[in-house]
Amino acid sequence: GGRKVFVGGTADKDQEELREHFAQFGEVASIEVLKERDGAYRGFAFVTFYDVKAAQELLDVHHTYIGNVRMEAKPCQLPRVELELDRKIEAILGTSAQTPTTSSQQFAGGSRLADPPGPVTSAWGLGPPT
Repeated sequence: GGRKVFVGGTADKDQEELREHFAQFGEVASIEVLKERDGAYRGFAFVTFYDVKAAQELLDVHHTYIGNVRMEAKPCQLPRVELELDRKIEAILGTSAQTPTTSSQQFAGGSRLADPPGPVTSAWGLGPPT
């Protein structure tokens, strides 16, 4: 996988809320929150990390919560231009997107893996579309 992750179910969370939340996985390079022409949130975003390991850690967790908003992380298929950019970044930093990661790391307080407080709401409704 790459450094960019699709996150569905973001509801009305803005860039700053999402940046603060996803920083627990690693340093966030950018967050793209998609909106309608009228400014309404579309309920999903693209989160790009500086390190591919942070993106993989988020994908391994799969579901994450801000309050009672349940979000789902999925691999993002990158356009060719971004794949080339990833290769250049990897060449400069000496990292590889193909490096497998093993997650034996314990998460303090279990904030990422714990059940959310109260009922879960999502932009998907009862679940993601099939």
